[in-house]
Amino acid sequence: MRVPPAGRRSPALSFYYGGGALADAKDWVESIAKDGYSITGTNRYYNAEIDVFDSSSAGVVYCEDQSRAFAKVRKTGKVLKTEVNDDACVICTTRLEKNKQGVWRTKLASERGSKSCTP
Repeated sequence: MRVPPAGRRSPALSFYYGGGALADAKDWVESIAKDGYSITGTNRYYNAEIDVFDSSSAGVVYCEDQSRAFAKVRKTGKVLKTEVNDDACVICTTRLEKNKQGVWRTKLASERGSKSCTP
């Protein structure tokens, strides 16, 4: 089965993501769909720090705990639980910019196994 590019199936990606963040988001969505998975469980977000640069740009740094989020096989509904390790803690650095239509778009970079996010 051929999976159409994520941008055509999910216009929200192109609406809210820009630059390299858009390419990364599309790659991630396409790989999950192509492999027949969806995501289930809970992600926890914490330690958010916000820096407003001006009326149309800001930065947000936050931690994400993915230890209770798992892949799920779409055909069978089976949840693929994985062992929790340091890679479950991710630090996310986001720059948000408001476009001419007033929509805040994100440029996101993340790093797995961040010691600053490990509980």
